Amino acid sequence: MRKAYLGLFLCFIFCLLSGAASAGEIIDRTLRSRILGGEHLGYDPQRHIKLYLPSGYATSGKRYPVLYHFHGLFWSNTQAFADGNLQRTLDFAMAQGIIPEFIWVAGDFTTAGAGAFFENSAQAGRWLDHVVEELVPYVDSHFRTLATREARGLLGEFTGAYGALKIAMYHPELAASVYAMHPVGTGLGWVPMSQRDFWSRLLTARDPAGVPDGFESVFLAMAQAYLPRPDKPPFYADFIVRNSDGEIVVDSKNFHTLRTRFLLDTQIPAAAENLKQLQGIKLDWGRYDSNQDHVLANQNFVRLLEDYGIEHEAEEYRGNGHDHWTNGRVLRDVLPFFARMFAAGGKGSSAG
Repeated sequence: MRKAYLGLFLCFIFCLLSGAASAGEIIDRTLRSRILGGEHLGYDPQRHIKLYLPSGYATSGKRYPVLYHFHGLFWSNTQAFADGNLQRTLDFAMAQGIIPEFIWVAGDFTTAGAGAFFENSAQAGRWLDHVVEELVPYVDSHFRTLATREARGLLGEFTGAYGALKIAMYHPELAASVYAMHPVGTGLGWVPMSQRDFWSRLLTARDPAGVPDGFESVFLAMAQAYLPRPDKPPFYADFIVRNSDGEIVVDSKNFHTLRTRFLLDTQIPAAAENLKQLQGIKLDWGRYDSNQDHVLANQNFVRLLEDYGIEHEAEEYRGNGHDHWTNGRVLRDVLPFFARMFAAGGKGSSAG
């Protein structure tokens, strides 16, 4: 396997240096959302989408499969394209026949805080509805797509992988395949949520601007999505802990609500039949993530998929979970997975 990947990597470098891979086109589009923007948190309804169109799209007259990419917290679709590696990878993969030509769509899931948690929340945005009712229809109506579920794939990284899985769990009619790269939010880990050392800083912050980046802002965004309180400014959310006479104590009711609404393992029973409709599910995670809670949660999540008879692929690989674009996994694992999925659906590019 290592020798095979080394050969692929060297071929990749050679093609880059020689200019052998035909270049696709990166374009920007703005979608004005009617679903986002009305919350107390004031999200901008202007969503700035980035797309990769394969070489020859402008003149081919063909229709193409579409892969929807979900970025994670503290990230954006602009950053994903910034260093050119994503485009070079896609150009090379298509030129080498690793995957048939397709359209890559990177939605805009940024917020004023850490980012979207992919929930339909009155306070934190109806992000699932935005994807299903706005993003996908917009792409299908403005570009030459194969507008079928078999010709759509969902791909996410970290919290974006959580979002991709969640959409697959609740909207199997949208896409027939999903690949979750090192997902988070799949279940509980080793350390209880309530025992993190950041709670005192979050509970004493006076407003969102005073919340530090890191776990504090992540758990604030999580609370705004899953424990919304429209009558409770400035955060408009409850938390799973509270300050009681200087001591941090667990709010059992809020923890139960958060766990059942947020963590994906609690939602498998209701979503099992939906997941069985998919033609492909794959998850991977890095064994050496500095937060081992993610590793344990993903191990338990795929065991639960087994218990419910949900067909899937899963791999724990030697990495930290944040290295898909640098360790070759996108070329070696992710894109070939979607090549198989698009081929299984009989949906290669066709005349329009």
